[in-house]
Amino acid sequence: MESDISASEADQPAELRRLLRDLPLFEGLAPDALAAIMAKLEWFALPGGAVLFRQDDPPDALFIVVSGSLGAFQERADGSEIEIGRIKVGECVGEMALISGRLRSASIRALRDSELMRFAKADFEALVTQHPRAMLQLARLIVGRLEAAQG
Repeated sequence: MESDISASEADQPAELRRLLRDLPLFEGLAPDALAAIMAKLEWFALPGGAVLFRQDDPPDALFIVVSGSLGAFQERADGSEIEIGRIKVGECVGEMALISGRLRSASIRALRDSELMRFAKADFEALVTQHPRAMLQLARLIVGRLEAAQG
């Protein structure tokens, strides 16, 4: 699978730093904070059609889309699913459940082969404790999403 970042092994840390720096979630964080985050991220591939997590799963991480795209789906009472959103390169998913402590509100599935970075719950909690600005950025992202959903 070819990444949208398309970096050689040697250039990957610089490309990852650039990607993180450009994410609204990490905007304005100091280089040392970004380096600490980089050390905690797990990079992995998710094949098209594969489920990242399901509605009502407990929150364990947030995920950042490096390449590909994801779809968010909610289950209806009759068992069918409806697509409620798409997550594209550079966006994160799963952060709302981490903050609220509630179960996942939607299922997330890869719409095509994708590469993601996983930021574990404990590492996220350490980040917002040590760098409160990250929580402010995240709150702004969530409010923006809610406003857009209300139309």
